[in-house]
Parts: sequence; structure tokens; C-alpha cells
Amino acid sequence: MKTIITMLVLTFMGSAMNAQNIKLPAPQKTGGKSLAECLNERQTSRDFDTKKLSLQDLSDLVWAANGLNRPEIGKRTVPTATNWQEMVLYVATADGIYRYNAEKHELELVKKGDYRKECGPQPFMTVAPVCFIYVANHDKEGRISDPEQKKLYSNHHAGYMAQNVYLVCAAKDMATVMPGAAERMAPPASISKLVRLRPSVTGSTKASCSSRRLVCFCSSRCSRSSLISIYTNK
Repeated sequence: MKTIITMLVLTFMGSAMNAQNIKLPAPQKTGGKSLAECLNERQTSRDFDTKKLSLQDLSDLVWAANGLNRPEIGKRTVPTATNWQEMVLYVATADGIYRYNAEKHELELVKKGDYRKECGPQPFMTVAPVCFIYVANHDKEGRISDPEQKKLYSNHHAGYMAQNVYLVCAAKDMATVMPGAAERMAPPASISKLVRLRPSVTGSTKASCSSRRLVCFCSSRCSRSSLISIYTNK
């Protein structure tokens, strides 16, 4: 069963990753289930397995979460207010923590080692092979001065990312969950340190699958791959 957790962290790779930058295959943009089928089958599940995600599955997931769908004009798969594009996707695996570079469509190594358990106390955090973490760079929200207003916008944007991940999981017969009480489970400061954000970053984390900050976990059904994700503000 494939499990995906929509956080700023995601774990999945095997020997192909091996604690270095990971060049991903091109995302699959044709074929598969219809949108109506994916919406009908979208659901939350906490039933994870340890099977690692394939590079293709990982590629499709990160591209759906925050990839470029109109690269010639730099536009992404998820909308952001006034095209801020302030969201950054991190992926945590058994091998390390990676930052998704949408322009190159690759995962850039941030830190070696298995830090999935740092994303939350639930026992399945170290079962699901991948964890996504959504970070908001508020420096890009230029015209907004109110910190709470910035968080509000970014919460919506993180929700869009998470829903895309949910739909890909439905298309691939994967399970996913976004648990609540993220700030209690994974304090903002610990998440910020985990992904090596600047000291000025505000690490606020909450769980949601819609327009709020979130932590999300996913895993494949029928003994397939898994993914976990967490969201935090920068």
C-alpha cells in the first residue's frame, strides 16, 4: 500500500538515491484514471507499508505538488496569490532530506540520514518511506506586511499542494493521511532546524488537507510504496 504524507518531508528512495542529488525521470502527464475517478477514490488512510517508492512515482508526486506545468513561462501545477510561488517542497527519506528543484526536476540533498521520526511521534512516521514537508518563504510575499495574513495565504497554497498529492495517490492506488495537531507533534523550531531554514524563519506547522497548514501521511495500498508529508511556514 503506498502511503503519502503531505508535509515538507518525503521518504522513498532506495539505492538509486544513495545520499546524493536525485535526477528524476520526467513526470507522466498522460494516461491513467480520469479526474472524476480520482476524485471519487480520494481518501485518507493510515495503513502504511515499508516498500520504497519508485523514482517514477516520486517524480509524479513532487511534480504534482509543486512542479512546473508551463515551464516556458515558469508557471506551476498549483496556484499562488499574485504568482508569489513562495512554497518550497522538501522530501525526507531513509537516506536523507532533499529539496525539490522544480526547474531541474530533481531532488537536491540537504542533509544525509534518516530523520523521518523527527517529523512526528506517530509510529508510522518511520514506516512510510517518504515524507513531504511544505515550506513557505514569506520574503516572497512582498505586498503583505501582516505576518498572520502571510500565513493565511500560505496555508491555502499548502492545501492546494496537498490536494494534488491526494489526487495522484488516488490515481496510483496509494493511501494518504494528513494528521492534525502538527505544532504539538513536530514543533516549528525542530522542523526548521531539520530542513536547515534560516534563523529568521517562522516554523509554524498544522495539519490539514485543504486550505490550512498541514501534516499529511501516505502509503500505497496492496503492499506498495509509501510517502509522508508535513507543512511548515518559513
